[in-house]
Amino acid sequence: MELKGDGGTSFLRLVERGVNLCSQTSLCFQYTVLHALNGRRKVSTVQRWVGELDLFFRTVAMQFGSPISTISFPMFNWYSSQKNASQQKLLRSALLYWSNLQLPGVASDLKDYLVTSSSPCPRQTIEIQNSVAHERPFKLTEIRRILAAIDDLYIAKEFTPQDNLLWRLIVSEALRPSQLRLLQLGDVTFESVNAEKLSRANLKVPVVKQSGTSARDYMLEVRLSEPISRAMKQHVLSIEDRFGKLPAPSYPLFCITEQHGRTTKPKESSIDITSRISKTRASIARHVGDLGDHEFFTRRFKHTKLTHLAVLGAPIDVLARAGYQTSTISLRHYTNLTDEAFAEYEILMTATHDDIYNAFRGRVIDASEATNPDPSHSIVSPNLENTLGACAADPCSAFAPIACYSCPRFEAFTDGAHEIVLDFLLARQRMAKSIELPAETIERDTHLIAAVKHVINEIEKRKSDE
Repeated sequence: MELKGDGGTSFLRLVERGVNLCSQTSLCFQYTVLHALNGRRKVSTVQRWVGELDLFFRTVAMQFGSPISTISFPMFNWYSSQKNASQQKLLRSALLYWSNLQLPGVASDLKDYLVTSSSPCPRQTIEIQNSVAHERPFKLTEIRRILAAIDDLYIAKEFTPQDNLLWRLIVSEALRPSQLRLLQLGDVTFESVNAEKLSRANLKVPVVKQSGTSARDYMLEVRLSEPISRAMKQHVLSIEDRFGKLPAPSYPLFCITEQHGRTTKPKESSIDITSRISKTRASIARHVGDLGDHEFFTRRFKHTKLTHLAVLGAPIDVLARAGYQTSTISLRHYTNLTDEAFAEYEILMTATHDDIYNAFRGRVIDASEATNPDPSHSIVSPNLENTLGACAADPCSAFAPIACYSCPRFEAFTDGAHEIVLDFLLARQRMAKSIELPAETIERDTHLIAAVKHVINEIEKRKSDE
């Protein structure tokens, strides 16, 4: 059957899921699922129930024999002893819903147990991260290596434009597979059609896991970074090339499939995102070298994104929007700010300090030598009263002018008021110390302070040589 719900369109072969049950119990199972789908539960929840029950039926049938006429307490207890708390809770909720319908198929002692006992508590996310290395957030150096690997694979044509965009959205935007599957061509808009200028892309992202609301009924719009905008443009052009023209806005964004290693015509339903991730992440792992493909899963990238933002002092509403969430309740599951996490960041900061004097990557020039001398390319001080330099490309407006000092496109003017920027950064650092923020937050601007000092020193050296 075809299901349309909070996770978009999906398909369910209900009869096949009950092949290990006797005919009467199979009918009870089917009735339970249909009853839940009839407005009582979210489609995504029922799909997870069916998946866990199917695994339960198959596993129990191998141990206790098939067909199963009554689900007994020994069956449940034996199966649960091998599963984690999340799987146990999922199975319990499905069987409890079944038994509450007063249908046969669930033993009376199991019914009593489900009603009187409490669900097991899954391990806290932070607890898992601190005990399992590959569950922890990636370090910034690792993220840079992963993005470089994606670049190399795309340049080598091992990744298609679709793979390139898929992984950039996973790594940089931390989108879930369910969100990627729901994206449509109409969710993408480009700000400019000027062929000489990179057209920044805006993307409307469906917000999943909302109670009583379909994901595509609530969308958050984000302005994508230049690398992702470029990847988006290349992917859209590849779809247009295969169609001859762009299909309808309702067409899925990820729609190009491969058969026997050869690209086929785009299809009208989204590709299997999870399968595509599984097939391509091994290439990234091989390219990075010291990471296994099992370490590249989408939830980890969300942990990484939100944890790094939290360490930098981002307010909770910013974290919620960065995670494409309307609620802040679950944010604690995605930000690892424990002592163990800070130990990891201390190691990260040590690596940063090693390169601190190379933070400035631009050029120190006279204003007359600017690549783009027009006002639209000017970089001004935080108080907007003084000119600091110019951008050699198109200004990205990302944290200007502070971040400009670590950008290779920045042309710092010899007559620029760089002392104003230095005073601004030092004042911000002193304030962080005065309110006793974590050491990582206090030190976050150290490389920028070093970069500004480098510019000031370079200018003073030139003046003394004249």
